[in-house]
Amino acid sequence: MLVPPPTYPIAVIALAELLGRAAPLGLPRGPLALLVGGTTGVIALALLITAARTFRRASTAIEPWKATRQLITTGVFARSRNPVYVSFLLGQLSIAWLIGNAWVLLLVPVTWLLLDRLQVRREERYLMTTFGDAYDAYRRLTPRWL
Repeated sequence: MLVPPPTYPIAVIALAELLGRAAPLGLPRGPLALLVGGTTGVIALALLITAARTFRRASTAIEPWKATRQLITTGVFARSRNPVYVSFLLGQLSIAWLIGNAWVLLLVPVTWLLLDRLQVRREERYLMTTFGDAYDAYRRLTPRWL
């Protein structure tokens, strides 16, 4: 792991803020933007909390730099192999609408690419080595993202 995973969206949002100051690019403001941003934020937070609770119930670490004791394949992990990282992306979408900065929205694919290439692929290799056929079966049944 190069950096803790939350670092990626935080760094990209900071970059988007700098871009927004150098070349402002706003999103529509008003009640609808607040509704979209707020709803997306609530979904992101609920997904993150649900995933964290699932890790805790399984007695395994949510932190990717710690050893994984158990392969989790139920709950939100039955729908996505990476619900925590999906929550990060949804959180970035939420922030974009709440602060009205289109750069934050436009850079979501950059956050996704960083998470996918620098974090998820390494985790998948680790899980394959650690859990073998069980992880391979889970990987074939459950999408990486959504």
